[in-house]
Amino acid sequence: HSLFQQVRSMARYSLRTVFLAVLLALVGSNQAFPIMMTGRSLAETWKQAGFEKEDLGRVIGDSALVVSGLIPWNMVAILSATAIGVPTLDYAAFAVLLWLSPVATILTSSIITQQQTKKADLSA
Repeated sequence: HSLFQQVRSMARYSLRTVFLAVLLALVGSNQAFPIMMTGRSLAETWKQAGFEKEDLGRVIGDSALVVSGLIPWNMVAILSATAIGVPTLDYAAFAVLLWLSPVATILTSSIITQQQTKKADLSA
C-alpha cells in the first residue's frame, strides 16, 4: 500500500490505519463495512511489516468499530440515536469512548513502539 510506504513504526501504521478506518466508516452505511475492508486490506501489509495480527485487530476495534456511532448516517448511530431519543450530534460530545478510543489506540501503539526501540537498543 502506498499509504504505508516509508513507514516503519507501529505508531505510524496505527495512525494510518485509524485514518483509513474512519474514512471507510464515513462512506459506509454500517459498522461491518469499515471493519472488514480495513482488516482485509491491511492484514498482509501489517504482516509484512512484522506486526502481529492482534495489533491490527486492536487498532481496527478501537477505530472502525467505535467511530461508526458518531457518524449520523451510519446505522449504528441511527439505532443509538433512536434508542435514546437524542440526535447523534447531540450525544456525540458525551460519547467519550467513541472519540477517545482511536486516540488511545494510537497512544498505545506509540508506547509499544518505544518499548520495542528500547529493547532493540539494549540487545545491540
